[in-house]
Formats: sequence, structure tokens, C-alpha cells
Amino acid sequence: MLSKYRYFVLLIFLFPFVAVANSSIKPPALHKGDTVALLASASAVTNEQIQDSIDKLQSLGLKVKLGHYVNPIYQDGYFSAKAKYRAQDLNNAFADPDIKAIFEVRGGWGSAQLLQLINYEQVRNNPKVIIGFSDITSLLLAINKETGLITFHGPLGVEPWPDFSRKYIKEVLFDSKKVTFKSITHVQTIYPGTATGVLLGGNLSNLVALIGTKYEPDWKGKILFVEEIDEKNYQIDRMMNQLQLAGVLSKINGFVFGECTKCENPITRQQTLKDILKYYLVKNKIPSFMGASFGHGENNFTLPIGGKVEINTDTKTIKMLASATQPQ
Repeated sequence: MLSKYRYFVLLIFLFPFVAVANSSIKPPALHKGDTVALLASASAVTNEQIQDSIDKLQSLGLKVKLGHYVNPIYQDGYFSAKAKYRAQDLNNAFADPDIKAIFEVRGGWGSAQLLQLINYEQVRNNPKVIIGFSDITSLLLAINKETGLITFHGPLGVEPWPDFSRKYIKEVLFDSKKVTFKSITHVQTIYPGTATGVLLGGNLSNLVALIGTKYEPDWKGKILFVEEIDEKNYQIDRMMNQLQLAGVLSKINGFVFGECTKCENPITRQQTLKDILKYYLVKNKIPSFMGASFGHGENNFTLPIGGKVEINTDTKTIKMLASATQPQ
């Protein structure tokens, strides 16, 4: 009887710590006047791209601190710098108490090289906003997987920042609002319904490249969102088939495809992108729609990876069920 009592007391003592370990970490919200880091964790950058990114961040009222290796003189082939230097900039940005958020100049190639070089304990102990998309998907998913930190799929410095994109940056990152994301692009239902779950996703080719690694996400109960650029229909089919074979599509609750920029393929025009998505999503009965306003198009949501959302194929919306940043 005494041993059962001790076991019960132990469970009571440990439960709060288990709950904390399994919960998402919200980074602090941003404010005008905050200092943010501008990094180049993937492909090579030019001075013009760096300055354009600085100008956009300053237009939000933010001060900008460049990563030490964000300079064309450090270019290493088609990467902005050697992997160890790019990782050093990222780790330094998380360690610096004056830095309140991390933005990226561009995507491209190479961010996955940093995954084994990130100090995840430091990230967990110094939560802050990190945002990007395209090749930066690897960083966003790995950091979320390893630390629980909510990361953000949103504009890069080199991409257009129309009022549509700025609105969501401000509402999600600055104002800590529970946003309902409504597309201004042409959205089509693939399989009807509503679904609730934790949001997860990014660039499709980067996402499937994590399957089989220690950084592969936990797919169960998730709302998966993906986007792509310059991929032919048969390549999209191959990646969707990989999701099927890996068991991903049998685990997720919902699916949203954003924009597929420059994906037209005259050779396989008879089989459209919608045909391919229907083939995989309808048989799995996954509530889903395509054409949402995120990806390599002009407009971009700021989507919280690790935040709980609801999707609705009637309204074609992604609704945040909780804020993704912590008001300060």
C-alpha cells in the first residue's frame, strides 16, 4: 500500500514537468524598436539582396543586426558561407539576448547542412521568433521538432512584401492575434471537410528530404501544409507517393497546398496538379484544399509551425486556435 502511495506522489510530482516538456514554446512577441538578426543560412547572397532585406525590416520599425558571415566575401560555391559559419551565425543569434527575432535573406540550398550543428538546448533556453520559407523549411521543422519552439513559415528578405504579407507579419508576430488566414488566390477543394490539429509543413521537397532522419516530424494528428516551385507534375507525384509510402498520409488530419510556382509541365498537361493531389488525398479521406496564399508567389501568410489550427474546405481558411507569440 505504501509503495502505491509513493508511486502516486511521484506521478503528481513529475506530471507538470512531463507536460511542459511535451508542450509548444511560444516565442516573445515583437515590438517596434526591437533588434533582429538577418542571416543567410542557405544560398549565396548579394549586397543588393542584403540591403533590400534590411530596408524591409526597418520599414517594420525594427533594428537590424547582420550575421557576421552575411557577406558575399564568405561565399562558398553556391552557399552563402561554409556550413560551420552559417551555423555559428544562427547559434550566436539565439544566444544574443539583444536579438529578438531571426529573419533570413533568402532560401535556395544548404540549410539542412546546419541541422547537426545547431545548439538546440540553447534554442530551447532562449526562445525567439525565427521565420522564413523555401529551403529554410529544414531549419524551421528541425528546431520545432528538437525544442518545441513554434517557428514561422513566412516572407524572406528577397521576396515581395506587399500589404497582404505585412498584415500577417504584424498580426501574428507583433500583435499575438489568433488569425484566420484567408487566401486571395484561387483556392480549390480537394476533399471536403474540416480538421483540427497542430500545423506543420513548408517546402515539399525539403520536407520529404527529412523523412528517415532524426529530424523527421511527428506526423500524427497534424495539419500538413506544403508549397513548391519549379517542380514538374511527375516530381510532385513522386514526393506525394513518398508521403504515402512513409505512412505520413495515414497519420495527418488535414492538408493544404499553397502555390506551386512555375510548376506547369506541358508534357503531362493531361494530369493536373489537382489530379495528382486528389489521387493521394481522396483515398485517405483527408480534408484538403489547394492554391492557398503562401509559397513562392507574391503573397505570403505567416504560418505558425507547431501552433494549433483548424482548416475548413467550405471557407478555404486556416484558423489559428491560439496565438503563436507571447505578449510581453
